Amino acid sequence: MHNNFNKLAAAIMIAAPFGIGAIAPMSAHAGANLVQNGDFELGNTGFTSGYAYYPNGSSNDGSGHDFYQIGTDARNDNNRWVALGDHTTGSGNYMYVDGSTTANTPIWGQSIGVETGKTYEISGYFSSLYNASDPTIKYTIGGSDATSAFDLNAPGTWQQHSFLWTATSNTLNLALVDTNLNAGGNDFAIDDLSVKAVPEASTVVLFSLMAIGGILILRKRGSNTIA
Repeated sequence: MHNNFNKLAAAIMIAAPFGIGAIAPMSAHAGANLVQNGDFELGNTGFTSGYAYYPNGSSNDGSGHDFYQIGTDARNDNNRWVALGDHTTGSGNYMYVDGSTTANTPIWGQSIGVETGKTYEISGYFSSLYNASDPTIKYTIGGSDATSAFDLNAPGTWQQHSFLWTATSNTLNLALVDTNLNAGGNDFAIDDLSVKAVPEASTVVLFSLMAIGGILILRKRGSNTIA
């Protein structure tokens, strides 16, 4: 028992000084989600878009390019798209989009209050909806590229795309843009967008020290029991 305690304590003590580096950047330790309606469960609200909203899609061929919809299954609005449940629960809402033919048209945008100097994890889930002309999506901040474009090449499969960003002001003007301008087959889904503060290194170290303290207490109690 003593040997196991020693190994666990040593592992925590090694990790603690590295702070945030001891935690995977895209970890579950991040703070509350600052994106309003990031899972689209409130419908068509809380964000802006350069696309037109099409509330009642056709089961034959959907809305046409430069339109988006909010619903539970993209196939309900275009029977050529793959059947796809939302990423959150499999039965909730998500955003499905027929890509724009105009460059730099924002698919989704939101102005988010942040804290200057703090680092945030920005994340979302994406899927292609049709096996032709892969959508290529990028994040922008304040109209400038925040990431390179990522290719959605697996229809019906949710893919997470995330990055870390440190605030230089108290407002984050976040948006998504499709760099593929093809009119046909450039169709995709978006869900579970989030912006979450990453814990500071001092917080990680504090929790590590608390864990070490707990281990030492248990170790002492174990020694007393054996004696």
